[in-house]
Amino acid sequence: MKNQIKIIRKTLGLSQSKIAGKLGISQATYSGIEAGKLKISNKVKKAFINSLNISESYLDGLSEDIFDLSLLDVTIRLKKVSAEKELSFSEFCEALIMSEEELDLIWKGVCPPSKDLIQR
Repeated sequence: MKNQIKIIRKTLGLSQSKIAGKLGISQATYSGIEAGKLKISNKVKKAFINSLNISESYLDGLSEDIFDLSLLDVTIRLKKVSAEKELSFSEFCEALIMSEEELDLIWKGVCPPSKDLIQR
């Protein structure tokens, strides 16, 4: 699983510190997980799935699809709503209560929005 963890972080373009913060763990703990020195807990695994929209099958090594692709249509809708409302990028981020960095990843198609965002 350590290879999957590092690939996820690199794909998202996040530092170990930044991804650790999103997962609710320390950078040292994240580093240990990524290096394969620490086993990923169920809590952290759920954070990957729910907060970063990572496929559970990918984490388990059963799929090569990193993201839960069923949410890609939400990304398309986000772009459409932004265009219809004529919101600036920062106004749109503020309305979604997310950082410009997070939305930029969604906007570029690097990853679909997290399940937490959709439930807001």
